[in-house]
Amino acid sequence: MKTTLTIFLLLATLLSSCGQDQGTSNPSLSPNQGTSGTTTGNPMTTLKLSSFAVSGHFPGELQATLCIKRLRFKRDGFFEDNVDFNIGEITLNENGKSLPAVGLPPGVYKRIEIELDDKCGNSYSVSLLNKQGSFKTTDRTSMKFFGNFNHTQSNQQITLFTQSIMQGLSTVNSDEEVKDILENVSGSL
Repeated sequence: MKTTLTIFLLLATLLSSCGQDQGTSNPSLSPNQGTSGTTTGNPMTTLKLSSFAVSGHFPGELQATLCIKRLRFKRDGFFEDNVDFNIGEITLNENGKSLPAVGLPPGVYKRIEIELDDKCGNSYSVSLLNKQGSFKTTDRTSMKFFGNFNHTQSNQQITLFTQSIMQGLSTVNSDEEVKDILENVSGSL
């Protein structure tokens, strides 16, 4: 009887451990690895859209509300890192605007693009206010910034200089011109 009870307890212990994680899974995989291009382990950097001053415009007379879909970071060569952001709408005025930090692989970046679309609350990719009035577009478009940024460590900041873009947007007189200006005028890093 004692032997039968011992065998029963051993069998019960063995069967109760079936299907349980015994700690043999790969410890190098994180729970989110492989979903939407993880940035885990990459140096963090902050992004700032610069302040600007456009002659003939008083503070508050020139501002753009942007619906940000994603950022594209173009490195030396043909490397490209797309970072999808859930930022949504931001308003860029003469004071500039800070964006959330992002993890980027180390490297020399030559161009950054901010892709805009109409999936935000106001249903416009860009809403613009300037001296001529209020203008908007639902067209997908982007803002491009060229220069050199050597990303080597965490806590670096990339400033995206918006002066020339906002100077261009200050001349808009119709909804159709908003996309044209953004596609033909670039900022710098």
